[in-house]
Amino acid sequence: ENGGKSLPITVVIGIAVGCSVLVLALLALGVYAIRQKRRAKRAMAGSRPFGNVLFKSLDTRILSGG
Repeated sequence: ENGGKSLPITVVIGIAVGCSVLVLALLALGVYAIRQKRRAKRAMAGSRPFGNVLFKSLDTRILSGG
């Protein structure tokens, strides 16, 4: 042994596996969050199809003075 300073191989393997699982879980969470954000944007865009047209017509009336 190296003066009793090294960790047993089972502990090293356990730490490596635990860190790998943590990294994979964080990646999965990031992908899930991005997909949810895109889904929410699509839902908002489809929920008010005439909303943008209304605001554009109001803007042109205000800008043209009519």
